[in-house]
Amino acid sequence: MTRIIICFGIALGLLFAKPIPVKHGTLILGLISRKGDYVVIGAESRNRHMDGKPSDDEGCKVIALGNKSLFFEAGVANLKVSKDADSWNALSAARAAYRESKIRDAEHMSIGWADIGREWFSKQSPQALQQVAIGEDGRIITGGFLSFTPNGSLTMRTEAIFYSVAKNEVEARPDPLIAGAHGQTDANFKPIMYGVAKHLIIEYFDGKTPRAVAAFGPIGSLRRFAVDPMEDSESVRKAIQFAIDCATPSDKAEIGGPIDVAIFRKDRTIQWVNRKSECYNQDQKPIPRQ
Repeated sequence: MTRIIICFGIALGLLFAKPIPVKHGTLILGLISRKGDYVVIGAESRNRHMDGKPSDDEGCKVIALGNKSLFFEAGVANLKVSKDADSWNALSAARAAYRESKIRDAEHMSIGWADIGREWFSKQSPQALQQVAIGEDGRIITGGFLSFTPNGSLTMRTEAIFYSVAKNEVEARPDPLIAGAHGQTDANFKPIMYGVAKHLIIEYFDGKTPRAVAAFGPIGSLRRFAVDPMEDSESVRKAIQFAIDCATPSDKAEIGGPIDVAIFRKDRTIQWVNRKSECYNQDQKPIPRQ
C-alpha cells in the first residue's frame, strides 16, 4: 500500500449525514542517536480538505505529553459523524491517555490511547466506518508514543485501529508499517519513517543521486547522522523538505508546509527546534502523579 496515511477532520455544519473527510498525507521521520541518548522526530503540516475547501498547512502531527514523552499521529485525526455526537480527536485521546496512565510510559499510554479509539469507533455505524477505513486492511488511525525509561532507554510503541468489513469489527493492534530505511551504507543508521514518499527519504540519506547531493549541501560536506542532535534536527528538516520538493504530483498534494522538529533526550527533556506556534496549544501540560 503506497499511500498509508489518510486523515479526516471535523466537518462543520448543522447536520452530519455522513463523515466529511479532511485528508492529509503525513510524512514522519525520526533519527535515533547511535548512543541511544536522544531521538529527533519531525513531520510536515499538510491538511487536505475533501469538501471543496482549499488545503492548508496547519497540521500539528507531533505533540508533547507532559515534558517526558512525545506523541505522533497519522490517520483519522478528527471526525464528527453527527451534530450531537461526541467527536473523535486523536490528539485529545493521546492527552487523555497521558492523564489516565499511572505510569505514563510509551507502552501503557499507547494501550490506553488504542482503547479510547477502539471504544469510540466501535460506537459508529458500519456505513461511517467504511467511509474512513482505508486500504485492504481497513486502517483508520495510527498513534505513536515515545518515552525514555528512568534508566535512559528509549521506548517507542505504536497502535493502529482498523475496521474489518467482513467481521464488522473495530480492532486495535501494534502498527507494522513503521519502517526503517534499507540500503544504508551505515548499518547502524536506521531512520524511523512513516507515511508518503519514504523512498525519497532513503534517497536523501543515501546521497547517491545528484539531487540528493545538492539538497544535502556543498560537495564535500561531511555526511554524518545520529551523532549530534542539532545536526540531526537539520538533517530531518532537510530530508522531509527533499521529499516534499521531489515527490510525484499526487504525493506532492499530500505533503507540504512548515516542518515541525523536536529533540527528545534521555534526560526526558523536549526541545522544539522548529514548530508552528499554534501547535504548543495541543501539548498536554505536565500533571503531577497522584
